[in-house]
Amino acid sequence: MANVKKLLVSTEVTIGLDLFCWNNWIPLKVNVFGWRCLQNRLATLVELARRKIIPDSKACPMCGCRLETSEHLFTSCIVACLVWHNISTWCKIPQIFVFSLKDIFDLHKFIPNSNRRMRIFQSIVLIACWCIWQARNKRIYEEENVDVQKIVRQIKSYSFLWIKARSRR
Repeated sequence: MANVKKLLVSTEVTIGLDLFCWNNWIPLKVNVFGWRCLQNRLATLVELARRKIIPDSKACPMCGCRLETSEHLFTSCIVACLVWHNISTWCKIPQIFVFSLKDIFDLHKFIPNSNRRMRIFQSIVLIACWCIWQARNKRIYEEENVDVQKIVRQIKSYSFLWIKARSRR
């Protein structure tokens, strides 16, 4: 037992694939969602089918083009691409192109000027992922049509409310 403890203490052990930067300017449930997303632990249709929970179609409910994985839903789905385009325009930054979930959660590291701006942008990115997921759920469970502008408006309002309420400035 002592040898196992020594081994664990002497080696660097990380849980998960990547380290996730937690942000206290947004609700804990959004942080946990982002962490689960980065760990590929979301209940996407492909994951549910793999666990034999649903036998139906595994196509993305937002675009219908590919299998719905976390990677597709937040990076290559046309809805997500349009959301990222609108966010880059709104934040006045160069066009956002993401190819993996890690790219999404590292976007804030490339925002120049200050740590405050980086943290605000990190909040916006997490909120965007949260809103895309909510729109996906409404599409599946309430059969609501996907409206990119509605998703972007929701991102803007959540960002303003949560950051204003939780930051000190």
